[in-house]
Formats: sequence, C-alpha cells, structure tokens
Amino acid sequence: KNLINLLKIVEIRTKNGLKAPSVTKHFVFTGNPGTGKTTVARLLSQIYSSLGILSKGHMVEVDRSGMVAAYMGQTAIKVKEVIDKAKGGVLFIDEAYSLVDGHSGSFGDEAINTIVQEMENHRAEVVVIFAGYPDEMEAFLQKNPGLRSRIAFHVPFADYSAEELYDRVRAALNAGLKVILCVGEVLKERELGITAEVVRLQTKVALSGVSEAELANIIIAYEPVWAIGTGLTATPEQANEVCAVIRALIAELYTKDAADKFVVQYGGSMNDANAAELLAQYDVDGGLIGGASLVAEKFAAIVAAASK
Repeated sequence: KNLINLLKIVEIRTKNGLKAPSVTKHFVFTGNPGTGKTTVARLLSQIYSSLGILSKGHMVEVDRSGMVAAYMGQTAIKVKEVIDKAKGGVLFIDEAYSLVDGHSGSFGDEAINTIVQEMENHRAEVVVIFAGYPDEMEAFLQKNPGLRSRIAFHVPFADYSAEELYDRVRAALNAGLKVILCVGEVLKERELGITAEVVRLQTKVALSGVSEAELANIIIAYEPVWAIGTGLTATPEQANEVCAVIRALIAELYTKDAADKFVVQYGGSMNDANAAELLAQYDVDGGLIGGASLVAEKFAAIVAAASK
C-alpha cells in the first residue's frame, strides 16, 4: 500500500511538471516454487497499469533458456528482444539465479550485464522481477555490482502450510473451479526418508471435508520441491512410488473405485528428454509441465510422448 501511494504521488508530480523522486520499480521475489510469485507478478503488472505507471500491464515470463543464446554476442541481442516484448509491462525472470554460471565472461554474465543496462535504459517502460530460491538469489545479486542498486524491493514468499492448502482447495471448489493440488517434499525430507509421510499429510489435510463427488474436480500433482526449476528430476521409480502413495491414500479416504478413477500427475522438471519414461509409469497419469512448456518444440515432444 505504501509503495502504491508513493508511486501515485510520483506519477501526479511528474504529469504536473513538478520535481519527483526517482523510484526504482524493480523487484526480487524469493521463495520456493508454488508460493504465488508468478501470480503476484501478474497482479502487480495490472496494478501498475491501472495507476498509469505502465502503458500495457502485460507480463512476459522467461527463464535462462529464453535469454541465453548458443554463441557469445547473441545473448545480448536475445535479452534486448525480450526487454522489447516486455515494454509497457512486467518482465518476470524465473529461476534468475540460473544465469550465474560460476565463471566470468560466460553467456550468463553477458545476459546479466545486458539486463542491468536495459533496466537503466528503459526504467520508465518496463518493470523487471527476478524470482528464485532465497540463497541462490543472494548469489545472483552479488554477481553484478549494479544489479542490487537497481532493485528497490525484496519480497519473500513463505511456503503454504497444509491448512492453507485446504483453504485454497475449498475456496476454489466453492467457486466452481477445477483444482490442481500440488504436493511434495523438500530435499531434506527426502534425505530423511519421510517423503511418503509428508505427502500423505499434505494431501490428507488439503482434502479434509472434500466429498467424493467433489473429488472429480481435483487433480493431484506430485511435485518434489527439490526438482522444480532446478533441472533435477525424480527418477521414474521415485515418481511412480509417490504417485502410488497418493492413490492409496485416496482409496483409504474414499473408495477404491474413486482412487482408480483419480488423476495423479507428476511435475518437477519434466521435459522432452524424460517425459516418455515418466509417463510410462503405472501410477503416473500425466504431467504438470513448467519451464519446458515455454519452448514450443519441447512441449510438442512432451505432448507426443503423452499421446502414446
């Protein structure tokens, strides 16, 4: 609210030819996948548009693959093209930390340096939001001295509790919506061997009070948090094992017939290279596709794999 009021004042003073403070509008969103970062970014673009700060209010979403080219020199061109598409709106860079390659002079460095330059060149035309895990984003911000100074707002997104998942499931069902409920463990929980317990608890609480008739409007996606946007993927056996745990719980909470009809998907870095093997598993009914859906050829290959 304070930010919006400040921006309103700046906009009014600017339109009336008065001196106005220079306000950096760029953000860093930190948190695990599924905590609402993308949704808030879309809302922010609409709010900025309604205030007259952005002319269009659209959002362009990219990750490393959308900015880094195969050859030195082409990355800068690619980044500038993305910035041009985002003018008048928000550029949402998901998994921004993946641009840090670990050595200087890399394609990732070229992308970061170009982004910093374009943020300054088009500061009145585009808002850039960098998103990712907290620790990794800190390393990202340290990569370029000019990056941190151009970002005014750091917004942390906390994980949803099982109770909060239930609230959202119930609200969506009451509104007549179909629900994709994402459940999954963090890496530490997998290492401790408590994946099944974690997923069962998340699922059981989220489905509290959901009738068998309402179950037809719900899909559950097993998304191990450690595999979302990291390039890591659960093995087909791991994915099938957890999807089977979810299906068994549905049978326990409802009926075997309901469990047999219920759709359980796998999400978490499913791509064109691993989709066929993952989708061939007995208890994996489909895939929840993230970054791979942004590249038409890769998404088409996943669809082809799912059609077999």
